[in-house]
Amino acid sequence: MKSIHIFTAIALITAPLVLVNADDKKPNLGRDAIYGYESVEQYGFILGNSGGEVVEAQCTEGRKVLGGGYTLLSGGAWEVVSLGPSPDGGGYYLNMTSLTEEPQEVLVTAICAFVSKKSD
Repeated sequence: MKSIHIFTAIALITAPLVLVNADDKKPNLGRDAIYGYESVEQYGFILGNSGGEVVEAQCTEGRKVLGGGYTLLSGGAWEVVSLGPSPDGGGYYLNMTSLTEEPQEVLVTAICAFVSKKSD
């Protein structure tokens, strides 16, 4: 729920902004727009007693990450080292350490879209 509230706040601050989810075609809106929304999931395993491993959900080429998160599907004790958009904005990553012998199964989700800026 946190990401929904953050995204809503960003949308209100950056008005005028148009969200278009109907298709992947770039709309001719004459203003800033986000379109071609997608949710990408990547399963991964963090090995037991690891020193930190990364699982990343990559956006389809041309789309930028708007947000994301992770779900721990199985495992014991863990520590999140870092979590967030990849440096190039093309995905969402989780860097996690397993604190037990047991591997951690995780699902990382990236929320992506095409982002268009009105040219002045």
